[in-house]
Amino acid sequence: MATWVQAQLNKGKYGEKLQDSLFSKKMHREMWTPQTLLRSRGPYNTHFSAYGLGWFLSDVNGYFQVIHTGGLLGIVSQVTLIPELELGIIVLTNQQSGAAFNAITNSIKDGYFNIQGEDRIQQYNERRLAGERAEDSITAKVEADIEKQLKSKDAKPKPETVTGTYKDPWFGKVTINEQNGKLRFKAEKSLDLIGTLTFYKGTTYVVRWDDASLKADAFVNFGLNTEGNAKGFTMSAISPLTDFSYDYQDLDFVRVE
Repeated sequence: MATWVQAQLNKGKYGEKLQDSLFSKKMHREMWTPQTLLRSRGPYNTHFSAYGLGWFLSDVNGYFQVIHTGGLLGIVSQVTLIPELELGIIVLTNQQSGAAFNAITNSIKDGYFNIQGEDRIQQYNERRLAGERAEDSITAKVEADIEKQLKSKDAKPKPETVTGTYKDPWFGKVTINEQNGKLRFKAEKSLDLIGTLTFYKGTTYVVRWDDASLKADAFVNFGLNTEGNAKGFTMSAISPLTDFSYDYQDLDFVRVE
């Protein structure tokens, strides 16, 4: 990865004498040219933030910064480049914590920027704890509402009103069927997204994934036809800490069977 970062800093050139090229200077400029504007944020007097081609772009303490993160369940990583300082920072973790890689990266940047007296570990840990407290409060309320509904004698929707096959043009098919008295949600292409649907309120259910480590349980809000049967549904994450890659808000499922 260090060799790859060096090639990025050398505008695509690599080798002992930079005799080889991974990509052209033209493509290098295009990758680091803003394509989508983003909200500016950060601790380094940042004035602009944008997304290029595969890179987040911003200014930090007067320098141009290029950054991106990555990860799978249980691991996250971050690569940061500051070309004017010929600086590349690679952080690989064996934990699922953006606070960890940000604390490490910013501690290193502070050294290059001659910034003293900032405890980045404490700052990001306090932010993490605050986020987790907010998440616990939200999920506890949802769980309490579900328990209240389960004990309620009010009429609840019949399972057959929502069972069927649904499709989103991008995501593909989802089947909802009844198994052993429970409603089960199963995505055809995203094999991890299998879980149990529980009635919540109105036309909304909660889906809890069988794999709790996903930390991505969601609301499933059905739209009904004139007969009271589901004609489609949308989704949204329950927790504000759900990873952005679970972009439920962009999905719009329509019943196909």
